[in-house]
Amino acid sequence: MKETERAGQVLEAYERLIYDAMRGEHTLFTTAEGIERLWELSEPLLNDIPPVRPYAVGTWGPNAIHQLIAPRAWRLPFERSWRRPNTLAD
Repeated sequence: MKETERAGQVLEAYERLIYDAMRGEHTLFTTAEGIERLWELSEPLLNDIPPVRPYAVGTWGPNAIHQLIAPRAWRLPFERSWRRPNTLAD
């Protein structure tokens, strides 16, 4: 910040956080209900931590990641129809 002419106009991280909170900027914060929901969803994983599955450096990880959120699902970038099939091993 010292290298810019506007260094005095730039807020430090916590200054900006406090400023946004005072302005009522809600996009950077969650509600108490949101935090409670996060704990509700996280608690089963924390109580029964899944095993660590090693995978090759530079890959998206083992295919077993899909079981972590079953029955829901996500689609990783390498699973796009226009890409080569995934060859990662579990």
